[in-house]
Amino acid sequence: VGHSDGDVVIHSIIDAFLGALSKKDIGTYFPSTNRSLKNIDSNILLNIIDKKFNLSSLLILNIDITIISEIIRLEKYKSKIRKNISKLLNCPVTKINIKAKSSDKIGIIGKSRGIACFTTLLIYK
Repeated sequence: VGHSDGDVVIHSIIDAFLGALSKKDIGTYFPSTNRSLKNIDSNILLNIIDKKFNLSSLLILNIDITIISEIIRLEKYKSKIRKNISKLLNCPVTKINIKAKSSDKIGIIGKSRGIACFTTLLIYK
């Protein structure tokens, strides 16, 4: 359940870019109170941020993504996720790392009522 399409990976990538550029966070640009964003494709949000801050001009040196989920096992999807991100960001797949973790049944994620994602990003302007 999410306000947009709930794609935690793309949202995390957007936040990583915004953080690297000192431009606040995703909620500043796409607040959940904006009804026009309900169920919007996260790729559209990424494209908007790309155009607004010219992300395409940045050299991506590394993207490290950690997805935290209790039940969903991502091992067989990691390669596909890397390829999709590579296409979206026009970045070599070799620059993208995906990790999957569980929360060992602790908290909302451990009770399979949520998912989280953290992204660190190394760019060159």
